[in-house]
Amino acid sequence: ICGRVLRAFLDVGFAAAQAGEWASADGVFRDAGNLIKSRQLSQSLALAEEAAEDWGNAAEAWRETLRGRPRKADHPDALNDAQVATLWLRAAHCYNQAGNRGEAITCLKSAIKYAPENLALRIGRGDLMLNDARAEAAGNELERILDEHPDHVPALTRMATLTMQQWGGDALPLWRRVLRLD
Repeated sequence: ICGRVLRAFLDVGFAAAQAGEWASADGVFRDAGNLIKSRQLSQSLALAEEAAEDWGNAAEAWRETLRGRPRKADHPDALNDAQVATLWLRAAHCYNQAGNRGEAITCLKSAIKYAPENLALRIGRGDLMLNDARAEAAGNELERILDEHPDHVPALTRMATLTMQQWGGDALPLWRRVLRLD
């Protein structure tokens, strides 16, 4: 019976979303979530909250989606690492839109755990740290990227800019490397 109830809520919420009635869809998914815990409901709620630009609640719904995901790789609804990283990135985006950079940075850190080779995520985390007045942490992240990828131009330009902002910092060698590479 639980499956039929879930299906009914999803159908009603989806119909409201297709009609552009995001507040109704949000309400249906939220009511359903109070009765049934489901990753599909959390994900639907997150999408409805995003459409309504309720960024804080959307971020929380994405986190609930991640908490409700199957952990066993052989489960039919299991998510691969790239999918998990994408959901963490969605949560980070929503937190950032809500003005909560600290939580956005935390979510990006989680995304990076599932996609450590994704330099765009790592650079994005560094950018958020800089925007949140965490220059030292951003510099550390950029140094780790440059240790692994010494010719990564986006990391070099950010490090050069950060070095220029520091008292007595000499960014000229970094800018020369950027010009040599790009």
